[in-house]
Amino acid sequence: MNQAWYHNNYLAINIILEGLGDTLYPVYAGAKLAKELWNGLNKKYQAKDAGTKKFIVGKMLDYKMVDSKSVVAQAEELTVIFNKYNEEKVGVSEEFQVAAIIHKLPRSWEDFQADLKLKRTELNLEQLLIRLRIREEGLARRSGGAKANVVEHPSGSSHGGKDKKKMGPIGGVSKFAGKCYNCGITGHRSSDCRKKKPQKNKKKTTEAMCAELDNLDLCEVVTEAYVRDVLSM
Repeated sequence: MNQAWYHNNYLAINIILEGLGDTLYPVYAGAKLAKELWNGLNKKYQAKDAGTKKFIVGKMLDYKMVDSKSVVAQAEELTVIFNKYNEEKVGVSEEFQVAAIIHKLPRSWEDFQADLKLKRTELNLEQLLIRLRIREEGLARRSGGAKANVVEHPSGSSHGGKDKKKMGPIGGVSKFAGKCYNCGITGHRSSDCRKKKPQKNKKKTTEAMCAELDNLDLCEVVTEAYVRDVLSM
């Protein structure tokens, strides 16, 4: 081996070592041949790189969308995985990304999924995310409206239900708001009161009747005396 080869080997080793981090430099600093150093690094980190690529691919294949989470948020998680593909220089086209997201939509989105698959015009990733967001917001509005209807019209208020007796009077007539003169309770009239009317004036009424009878008897006596006087004339 000539001096030029040693010189070139020395330069190659230093160039490779300069590209290593502080933790790896001491490990490979004793290398004698540039080719052995390069092959060792290549073998170790190419295998690691291949493992990383397989891990990312496996992560995408195993990803499953669920109904309990936002579909748009899950689609965005998949786009993050696809971005890692690009970082690892794994060629994935935008058409593949769109098709993968559509394929992974949850079961409750089957009809929407079928519509997207049957469309003749191809969607890009941004258009797909917009469509998913519009669909999700529409479902949320429907769900909110259904809950509001349940609150306003509970099941017990249906015709023939147990709560039918609790309904207000027909025609919108309001309930009597005054106080009963008989019992003093608010909400009904004295004519509708279930309590017996007080007997305070019973004694007075009896006395009045007796007085009236006495007056009648006195009137009869006076009349009879008057008739006798007339006949005796």
